[in-house]
Amino acid sequence: MSNLFLRAAATIPLTAAADYSNDRGKSVTISGDTATRSASATVAATGIILEGAASGGTVQVAILGAIGGTVPAKLSGSVTKGQRLQQSTDGTWVVDAATGARVVSLVALETGVSGDIIEAATLTPFVGS
Repeated sequence: MSNLFLRAAATIPLTAAADYSNDRGKSVTISGDTATRSASATVAATGIILEGAASGGTVQVAILGAIGGTVPAKLSGSVTKGQRLQQSTDGTWVVDAATGARVVSLVALETGVSGDIIEAATLTPFVGS
C-alpha cells in the first residue's frame, strides 16, 4: 500500500442503529458513527454491510464506489452474472429496471435468486430517473 493512502480498503466500523446481525450484503446510510439500513430505492445508500451486529454493536461497512474489492449482496429477486443491480426499499438488491427512479450501485459477479447472498462489484452510485 502506498504511504499516500490512509487505509488499504474503504471499510469502516459503525454502530448498528438496529439489529443487523442477519443483514450481511444489505445497503446502509451513514449518519455520524451510525449505520442505518437503507429504506429507499431512490436515495443513494452510502455503504453495504460486510459483517452485521446486534443493535448498538459494531457493523463493518464497505463504502459503495470506493471499496477496492468485491462485496456481498443480499438479493430480493433473481439475477444473472453481469447484470447491474439497483437498491430495493429494504436494503436488498434487484436487477436494474433500466428506467424510472432508482439507484444502481453494483454489478452481479454470480447468478442468484431471492434470499441469496452473491458476490458483487461496486459502482459509484448512479441515481436514475
